[in-house]
Amino acid sequence: MDVQYLLSKAQAQVQAQLSNSMNQIISGGISTDTGLYGVLKGGIFLNDQFVSAERSEDEIKAAILAVARARLIAAVWKAINHFIIRGYKPCTQDGPNGALPDDDVFSYCSPDGIMMNVVQSHRGKLLQKFPSAHLLSPKYNLTTQYFVEQSWNCQEKYGSYNYDPYKGKEIPASLESDAECIVGLAVCHMTQKEIKKVAKKKGIVKACREVGRLPKI
Repeated sequence: MDVQYLLSKAQAQVQAQLSNSMNQIISGGISTDTGLYGVLKGGIFLNDQFVSAERSEDEIKAAILAVARARLIAAVWKAINHFIIRGYKPCTQDGPNGALPDDDVFSYCSPDGIMMNVVQSHRGKLLQKFPSAHLLSPKYNLTTQYFVEQSWNCQEKYGSYNYDPYKGKEIPASLESDAECIVGLAVCHMTQKEIKKVAKKKGIVKACREVGRLPKI
């Protein structure tokens, strides 16, 4: 699956939607609710959650595209059986804050010393290394920390691997907002004794599937 192609396609779609919105506003005239009056009354333009007078059109587009990229990457990862393992190893490794050190892993250690890694189940085996992992930040301006924290916080709060409050609704247009559950990968909580026990005998994938009840891995 070509992730770069999908991201480019999503970016083009978002840009097209922005252009269409602007064209509709312009063609709506000055004094109508669908024209300039409608979008400017009350100081609101496009979306009062993320747009202010200080933000340029390019900044608005960049913010929207960042959210689109994050959600698309999470969707692609889910489709190819990526998930998160939490507490798999202690934060005493050679990477940042004790995380795994290599640039081909998605590994993050929280301030409270809990490691979370994005991994993949492939034909019953656990894959932890990905040649393009190092591109997440420089190419897409996203971080492992963002994916694992968003996923874990959402799962902890709502008790579901698949909770998405934005289905059929307007999504936040900035990653910098306090919006929750923008992305949500399933998290296998490996600090739980039973999951640890089964993982030692049957491996992480089976433990997370059978005990952790992770779907589709």
